[in-house]
Amino acid sequence: MYENKGSYKSIANLVGIGSELTGAFFNVKKINAVVLNRESKVVSSLSNRAKLFNKVGAGFTAAVCFWEAIDAFSDNDNDAAFMWAGAGAMFTAGIFVAGPVGWVIGGVAIGLVYLANYFKDKPLERYFKHYWLSDRVALSRNSDEAPWQYINRVYEKRSTLIKDREEYKNWKDLRVCHQQLLDLMVCNAMFVKEIKLSSERPLNIDGDDGRAGASFAISDVSQVTIQTSFRQFLWFKDQLQYKVFVVNIKTGSYEEIAEEELRGEVSLEENERGKVIATNTTINIPNRVHRKRHNNSSAIFQLLFICKLTIDEETNKYYPHTYVGEERFMGVKMQLSESKVTGTKNMDGLLFVPKPTDYKGFYYKNVKVDSLNNLLVWAKDLALNM
Repeated sequence: MYENKGSYKSIANLVGIGSELTGAFFNVKKINAVVLNRESKVVSSLSNRAKLFNKVGAGFTAAVCFWEAIDAFSDNDNDAAFMWAGAGAMFTAGIFVAGPVGWVIGGVAIGLVYLANYFKDKPLERYFKHYWLSDRVALSRNSDEAPWQYINRVYEKRSTLIKDREEYKNWKDLRVCHQQLLDLMVCNAMFVKEIKLSSERPLNIDGDDGRAGASFAISDVSQVTIQTSFRQFLWFKDQLQYKVFVVNIKTGSYEEIAEEELRGEVSLEENERGKVIATNTTINIPNRVHRKRHNNSSAIFQLLFICKLTIDEETNKYYPHTYVGEERFMGVKMQLSESKVTGTKNMDGLLFVPKPTDYKGFYYKNVKVDSLNNLLVWAKDLALNM
């Protein structure tokens, strides 16, 4: 049920963004019409369409903010909930107020969205709020109940003490709870720190009339550096074991890239006190992988990097810890190419070239801890390169 809610929320968000982009498109058309001295009727029509789509977009954005507020209150994340509610109120007010005041209201709304994300509970906070030994749901001790009887009743009632949500249902198993707690306490962060791109390939897409369109530059990812930070257990670079897979998200098929093809190199990173805090793993993407992609243009391939940290090989201790189920790994996924807009043409055939920007290949999402089989399934979902 919760997953469906998330999907509906994403759809509403996309509709809002689409409406606002459409409004921006009509605003550009209006400016072009003014520059080209079109009839006032045409300018007025374009202006009205822009206002309509902007209001629709603001309405959907307000609805998503209120939706986020309800979910945050439900999760006992009250500070973020108040920020979301305030943002929803501001976006709603912005529908009815135009001009400089409307711009101020919009700015305040965007600021509140930023604060809502800033105050959002961190994973460790969420864990302790929703774990069945938290104080989210009270289970009073009976006056004639011995301590051992109360503890036994808490354990038996643990299902009712956990929020009815897919991501929490496995917490009824103490071993799973312990695994997830260690996941949150040991690994601080994992992300793609740096990428190197091959030479750019131009791609032009024109409209039916040859006037509207866009030009792009596409580059293959030739080298990746993945940083994995640890709060403890990391001493030597040889502790890190990793594998790399190329996954076809259309068919779900995958291929492991051999170590000699990757020409991988692991280095350690220290903090200002000289403590080892992270590994930086640099791998090279073989040219044959990109040739395979280019020869199969209908398919989309993604890279899946998985790793684990050896703590004590003799006693079979690794991180991520596995107390129940299949062996688990840390995983990060990413796309194997990058594209950027190099120019656009509007409906009147006028060419706009964007200002050049410095590329930074940082990816802060698309990270998961799970078994290899589950990570390969997860890697079929398109990664968001951010």
